[in-house]
This record gives sequence, C-alpha cells and structure tokens, in this order.
Amino acid sequence: MKKRFLIKNIICTAAAALALASMAYAKEADVYVNGIKTESVSPQYKDEMTLAPIRTIATGIGAEVTWNENKIIVQKGDQTITFIPGIWKAYINGVEKRITYPVYIDNGTAYAEVNDLASVLSCKIVYSQEKNSYEVTLLGAQSQANAQRLEAPKLIIEDRDPNIFSYQIKSGGVTLDKITPYRAVWDNSEEVLNNIYRAQLEEKYRFSFEGAKPDSVTVKREELLEYSETEPEIYPSDVQVKDMGDYYEFIHETDTDESRIYIIDASWGSNTFEYMFVVDNVRVIEALEGVEEIIGKKDVVDYTIAGGYVYYISGKDKTEIHEMLLDGTEDCVIETFPSDERITGSTKITSEYDGEVIKYSLQETGIYGDKDDSEYSVPEKARNYELDLKTKDLRRIY
Repeated sequence: MKKRFLIKNIICTAAAALALASMAYAKEADVYVNGIKTESVSPQYKDEMTLAPIRTIATGIGAEVTWNENKIIVQKGDQTITFIPGIWKAYINGVEKRITYPVYIDNGTAYAEVNDLASVLSCKIVYSQEKNSYEVTLLGAQSQANAQRLEAPKLIIEDRDPNIFSYQIKSGGVTLDKITPYRAVWDNSEEVLNNIYRAQLEEKYRFSFEGAKPDSVTVKREELLEYSETEPEIYPSDVQVKDMGDYYEFIHETDTDESRIYIIDASWGSNTFEYMFVVDNVRVIEALEGVEEIIGKKDVVDYTIAGGYVYYISGKDKTEIHEMLLDGTEDCVIETFPSDERITGSTKITSEYDGEVIKYSLQETGIYGDKDDSEYSVPEKARNYELDLKTKDLRRIY
C-alpha cells in the first residue's frame, strides 16, 4: 500500500543558519552514562529545545566520532550516522532521517537536539535543569530497533482483512503535517472504501504489527460522514485498548448505523505512524432491529446477543442453549445444562456477555406463606455458569 507523507518543507538551510544566532548558554552540566559520570559540558538551548554535544554523548556510549570535511560522522557498531551542520536531516547508513533541529557548531563543538541524538544513537537522554545534568541510558535490543524504525510495519487484524491506510505523523519526534481521518479516507477512497469490513455486534478486534511491537499504541474512532467539499468538524473519541502482550484488542461497540473510521496510532521510538480502516455497521443494525420480532415467535426464556449471534435458552425445558444468527437462521443447540440441574417454573434465568464468555445465573424464587397467611418470596442462592464462546463449553462456577 502506498504511504502518504504530507510534509511541508518550507525552511531552507540559510534560514536555519540565521535562526541559530541567538543561542543561550548555561553553566557546565555533568554527563552520566548508565549512572557513571563521564565529563562536564555546556548545555545549550534554542527555541525551547535542549541541545547536547554529539561527541560527548556518542563516545560515552562507545561510539566513535570523526569529522569529514563539513560532516560529523558517528560510527556505532555497524551503523554510520552522519550529521551536516545547518541541515534538518541526519543519515543512518545513507538513509535520510528528518530531525527536530539542525546541528549547531560552537567553538568547534557540534550540538544536536537531545531527542534527535537519542533517536539516532538508540539511547535515552534526559536533561535535568534541577540537577544540571544529562542522564544517558543505553536501550535494549528491541528499544534500539524501535528508535531506528523509519517505515511503518504492517498492521495485522486477526481474522479480518479490511483495506488499511497508513502514513507517518511523527519523525524523530517532529510532528509532520497531517490530514484528518475524514479527509484521509475520502482522498484515498479507492484504497480504503473498496473493502469495508462488515462488523458484527460487540465484536472484539485483535491486532498486532508485523515483526515489531511498538512502544505505545492508542485507538480512536469517529463516524464516517458523507463526502463534502467543506470538511465537517469531527472529534474522534478514545477507544479503550488492552495490551495483551503479543497483540492488542478492543471491542467494536455497535451503537450507530453509520460507517466508522478506526484510527490506530503506534510509536516506535520517536517515530509515529497512523493506521486507519473503515467498518460498516449498517447490516448488523438492520439485523438487530429484527431480533425482538424473531425471539417473540420462539419459546424463549432468556437471550443474549454476542458477536453477531443470538444465544437463547429454550422455554420448553429450560435446559437447552441455542445459537442462531441475528436473522434467525442457522439455529442449533450448542450446549445443555447438566441433567442434575434443578430447573423449574420458578427458576429465574439471567445472562450477561462480557466479551469472552456468557455468564448465566439460575435462581429459585419460591413462594411461601407467613403466620398472617400473606405470601412472600425467598430467593435461594444463585447457581452460576459460564459458556465459552470459542469452545462452546458450559461450566459451573462456584
């Protein structure tokens, strides 16, 4: 899939050089690498950014720094990192990487913005004004790989295959020009709208990233309105997403018949990529509206809707659990309550779907008389069961 990078490069090298003229100075700061003090340097600031000396930080983590004409070359293992003073780019093994601030030279010392330096050197750099010190921490193998990631890994949605549109929104910690999800979808409609996933009710989405777990993930959603030349004001809402280790998951709440855009932001180091796909709710909403009528024609004691299916208990003997599609088709018995389970006409049965299982509660409500010959109800302790929707197994919960 092609990637759309909307970056406006409106700052030229000459302007960048002029912008560096008003650099402020501070007293020397101590540099610590993994807790060990190395030397003291003068931190510098510009446009609310903190700059750090390239040589001090790089050699502190075991890299070599050399000059080649007007280039600063950092050799770290099999990586060659090149900075050019006044240029808003760095090069890692020849691959261009945009940086937050151009390298600055002062009295023969080259300075880079701390986040830029941390990203290309695969380390963490924190400057403390209170302590007046740089804390440099080497990253593990996965964190180093994430810090260097320049292209968006493939987003994989388990058991789903919607068209996914992706593009970069941050590079080296710098926020790039971005388009709204609404505009992204309509400007790339052939990519996004030709394969819309038809959602089920309260469906659970599981997703991962090919070959690389990100440092952070957020999910948002917004309704996809009809195309308009004047873009409407739409405010995406947050979606609760769970980190399950090897994958992430969230529940698709079917509370509208509008098509929906899901927006997933994933960050590797200081680079962030945005992924979008569209889900169509129309079919499930239409089917849901007809469920009550279908249930009304059957002998049903209790029912629950989960993932595009209706699970109901037959009123004939109250022991059979049925599964059927929302339109009433493919109706079959998938489980029964144990033969020793006492279910009578006064047994109250309730059910609740929690995203993984259906929880059943069976409770007797007998009618008794007191000394005044009035009637009252004394409910017994409930008996609880869980139906695993993956295995279709029913088990007693004590």
